[in-house]
Amino acid sequence: MSYQIEWDTVIHIFNQDDIFRSTCVFAYHYARRITNGSISIQDMDLEAFKADLVAYCDFDEDLHVLRYTIRHGEFTSYRIVRDEADFHRAFRALDAQELVFEMVSIEDMNIDYFMEILSHQGHMFDHATFEE
Repeated sequence: MSYQIEWDTVIHIFNQDDIFRSTCVFAYHYARRITNGSISIQDMDLEAFKADLVAYCDFDEDLHVLRYTIRHGEFTSYRIVRDEADFHRAFRALDAQELVFEMVSIEDMNIDYFMEILSHQGHMFDHATFEE
């Protein structure tokens, strides 16, 4: 099944270190192909997205991670975008009208959680939940 988003979907990026370096962009900036006003999320280009994160938000892969939040009733899941597959999963998981990514300092994250993310070889994000 091919998941689609509209070409003019707004993507919000919040820089948690410096809110003034946050931005909003349109999905079409990162589309490899647009068909009838829609973009297959498989055609979304993470490298182009990262280039804009560096330019507009001062993103540094050694200092920051890109995450998105999914709410499950009283629980919240934080999911990290590590590669293009994670980037595509984010679009499937998030409401197309509410695409919000957070740029978070590695220092601000729970170091044990982050080390688990770095060392994990599977899809740990399917069960990583935290109470608010």
